[in-house]
Amino acid sequence: MIFYPARKAGFFTSVLGRRDFLRLVAGAATAVAVPPVFAQTQQAWPLWLRRGKDEHRFDAAQQDGYKAAMWLLRDVRAGAYGLPHPRLLYLASWAQSWLAAHSIHAVFDVTSGLRLPATNAAIEGAAQASLHLPTPDWYFFAFDFRARGLDAEYTAMLMRAVGMGGVGIYWKRDFVHADVGRRRDWRGS
Repeated sequence: MIFYPARKAGFFTSVLGRRDFLRLVAGAATAVAVPPVFAQTQQAWPLWLRRGKDEHRFDAAQQDGYKAAMWLLRDVRAGAYGLPHPRLLYLASWAQSWLAAHSIHAVFDVTSGLRLPATNAAIEGAAQASLHLPTPDWYFFAFDFRARGLDAEYTAMLMRAVGMGGVGIYWKRDFVHADVGRRRDWRGS
């Protein structure tokens, strides 16, 4: 089962809070269709993400870690949960691992992950074909974040080095957009 916004018929009648979400997925191991790639990997994908007051360190290659990523990268406005593309999590993990190997332990403060069309339309300057938008099977391919303790310029350079496709720097608000689409770079305000 994938977590859709509350207004979808046949699913939840109210938007789930964090505790309700965690209780639901903890109680039902099959509550989330974890991508099959995770069953094949023996490698850990350590991630350290924060969104608001929620901060988690987890292995994104494990089912519980993937669920934590779903929670932290959800569309907060719509109360919707999607499936972050595995390559997005892998490359974010790789970037944090590189930083840690160089004694820089930087949490990624998530500002945006999944966006439903209404949420995307409400964001000034958001692309109509944004990779934050879900596919029909609810995968999304982008997230926006700040690396605590690092400036956006350095963070963007690191994201390019690990192989992210699109990397945008929003210098006024000091955050970076990273996605696994085609290679491109840009600067926003």
